[in-house]
Amino acid sequence: TSVNIDEQDESIQNIFSNIPKTWKLFELANVADVIDPHPSHRAPPVEENGFPFAGIGDIDENGTIDVVNSRKVGEKFIIQQENSYQINENSLGYGRVGTVGKVIRLRKQNFRYSLSPTLSVINNKKIIKSELLFHELSSIQFFQQVSQNMTGSTRDAIGIIKLRKILLSVPPLEEQEQIVSQIEQGFSLI
Repeated sequence: TSVNIDEQDESIQNIFSNIPKTWKLFELANVADVIDPHPSHRAPPVEENGFPFAGIGDIDENGTIDVVNSRKVGEKFIIQQENSYQINENSLGYGRVGTVGKVIRLRKQNFRYSLSPTLSVINNKKIIKSELLFHELSSIQFFQQVSQNMTGSTRDAIGIIKLRKILLSVPPLEEQEQIVSQIEQGFSLI
């Protein structure tokens, strides 16, 4: 279900004042599953020869995990996460603690790993093209809303419930292909 911009507060109306009339606003939770990979937020015990427990700072934009420097945890914890959610070819990660706003492409690896609660797993529901969703999550409009909802005294953070309510502007499907193509052309010029 889309959101009516006229029913939003003035700061949200200002953020989205320039979107075309044919585009719709959706809460992130309506276009993607927003998953907390570790809801208990209790750090699992370190296991020296265990599996990577990757935080947002341990993963680059393309999904490469710093296996050497990431914390290591036991298989029991890995199994718990593997049974809770799936990483697929369109999964994204969004930094929620510390490096708030960092967007990464998650991917299956040739090794087992788990994710810390410093990020959220974003699994697209196909209302928006995955590449466009990546760019929307990286947009100024998205981060302005996140900034308005951040908390934290030592490290910036945004709660999972607030993140799910952040708004995205979504063009009609036929326009999405054109936009993604233009973005890719722009990056190839750079």
